[in-house]
Amino acid sequence: MTVWVSVAMIPIVASHFHRVGLYAIAANLALIPVTSLVVPSGLAASVLGSAIPWAADALFYPVHLLLLLLTHGAQWIAALPHATIRVLPPSPMMLIALYSAAAAWILLDRRKVLTRAAIGACAVVFGVSLTWNLLERSRAAKQGELEIFFLDVGDADATFVRLPDGRTLLVDAAGRFSESFDVGKAVVVPFLETQWIRRLDYALLTHPERDHAGGLLAVLGSMSVGQLWESGLRSTNPLRGRVLRAAAARAVPLHRLRRGAKISGRGYRIEVLHPSPERKTVGYRRDNDHSVVLRIVHGKVRILLASDLERRGERELLRSGENLRAEVLRVPHHGSRTSSSWPFLRRVRPRAAVISAGRPWRGHPSRKVISRYRRMGAKVFRTDLDGAVRMWSDGKTYRLESTRRPGRRFEAKGEGMAPTRVAAERRRTD
Repeated sequence: MTVWVSVAMIPIVASHFHRVGLYAIAANLALIPVTSLVVPSGLAASVLGSAIPWAADALFYPVHLLLLLLTHGAQWIAALPHATIRVLPPSPMMLIALYSAAAAWILLDRRKVLTRAAIGACAVVFGVSLTWNLLERSRAAKQGELEIFFLDVGDADATFVRLPDGRTLLVDAAGRFSESFDVGKAVVVPFLETQWIRRLDYALLTHPERDHAGGLLAVLGSMSVGQLWESGLRSTNPLRGRVLRAAAARAVPLHRLRRGAKISGRGYRIEVLHPSPERKTVGYRRDNDHSVVLRIVHGKVRILLASDLERRGERELLRSGENLRAEVLRVPHHGSRTSSSWPFLRRVRPRAAVISAGRPWRGHPSRKVISRYRRMGAKVFRTDLDGAVRMWSDGKTYRLESTRRPGRRFEAKGEGMAPTRVAAERRRTD
């Protein structure tokens, strides 16, 4: 029974946790007998200990030993090499096909013709679902579409970009809310796996603050990354060094991006607008104002990812003379009152604004800032209310929609000019 239950649970565990335990069946066979001893002995010790309080310690000592054996045994098995393997989560149709095949094998055991036909039909459904998932991931690239997910990661930031040529870019990956909850590990990596992403082409560290960079450690440790982008500014924040060391340990190439750098591909251009190439270091607690700021140009649609800029960083960006115009703005610094100044917004003139926030007691987002965007006529999306916000563009039109509130969406035509250069790929770094 233990073996059959363990086998039957594999697809469900893979769907929810994207993991399969190689030693799970052996572990259950070894540890379930211990559990069967813990429960009755614990119950007996509870009853007798209540009746004879002075003997409770002695009565519970065997239970304590059994629990140590159970927990340490499970930890030892979990620590074995390759105890679990990462898998791409099966779709609901794939799960239905697997369990239908199992049901046909059990219920139609004596009818071999029917059994083979049912299992064959389930295999076809499984294969079609698998093929559909793979084709769906490549369809957007074939049609030159841009897809962006502004993830719901609380008062932090993580943005996933699927570029028109099929390349993938992760801009920041949130961080730790506490010592026991790493958003990068618990939210960002599972999201990438549900998108059937096993390899990221690019990962960007905009600045080494915990709520942006901390989750990159989990990403670098969980999947292959083609390149790590960052500003190259020396910072007093030790988190930058930890991320760079994690990248070096995985042999991930490092590319430093400053203002003026451009990455071009089929039908799109990524412009690096900030920080300045003249700056070498970041002063104490100034990481926000020297974040890497990107503008993605896809046909007539432009998206500005403003990271954690505050007023000082916005003023420096305005003085640079860079073209900031964008239809969609990822609002700087979680919509705090220290950002989104009127001069900055007048230069950007967004028609849609996405705020990544989740801790209202910190004042994010500020009511004054939200009112400022609405006075400009911008449609405001908030991850704390809308969940993850998905954006789609075909280069002529773009659409934003909430994943938590069905029907809440915004669609419009792009107003920008098409890219002046369309090349396979071109990089220019300082």
